Amino acid sequence: MLSQANIDEIRRLGLTMMKARAIREIASAEVEGRLPSVREAERDPWGVARELTGMWGVGEWTAELAVAMVHP
Repeated sequence: MLSQANIDEIRRLGLTMMKARAIREIASAEVEGRLPSVREAERDPWGVARELTGMWGVGEWTAELAVAMVHP
């Protein structure tokens, strides 16, 4: 499970330290129920984008792209 993997394990997949840490942060947020749902993104896309940028390694562009993928 990515949320429990250590950074070095994730890096062995060919990722940088920063990307490995960001992926683990997102995986942990999902497991812990902190990741916003698709329904929340549909209801308040800009609010969800702001919430996503509060997670380690998620920038504004990435958060807006993620919301755009689910928002009609």
